[in-house]
Amino acid sequence: ESLLADGLAVADHMRRMAPSAYQLLTENSVPFRFQDSGSDYRARHPIFEHDQFGRLAYVNWSNSTSAPLDIRFDDMKPMRAAIRMFLELINSDRFLIERKLKAGEMLVFDNRRMLHGRKAFDPTTGDRHLQGCYLDTSEVESRRYHGQSHD
Repeated sequence: ESLLADGLAVADHMRRMAPSAYQLLTENSVPFRFQDSGSDYRARHPIFEHDQFGRLAYVNWSNSTSAPLDIRFDDMKPMRAAIRMFLELINSDRFLIERKLKAGEMLVFDNRRMLHGRKAFDPTTGDRHLQGCYLDTSEVESRRYHGQSHD
């Protein structure tokens, strides 16, 4: 059972309803990390990321890769409150979408817009197969751009 939330819709809601929390999630770069026996990935992003024109473009969040906050001490308490608000909103009835896929169905979404997860699964109740496939945004945009006429 898939769980989805439109991160850009949540961010826009926070921009209108809690501008100081929105600002904290926009202006502070936070650490993310994934490490296993064969890799060690590290990145820093604001949770709400804007493009070069100042438009909200991406939501960067992953429960499984969020690393300990290392921002200014004075910003720590309000930043944690802003993150908590964000997490409560993505899990609220207003923004959370639940969808149980049938065999053969596919779910396609922008990973930097939609936040996604799954409900817990009891492996003794039956088979479950989930196949993930990721496309690099820059490669998709490059191919889209290259295929357009620019006369």
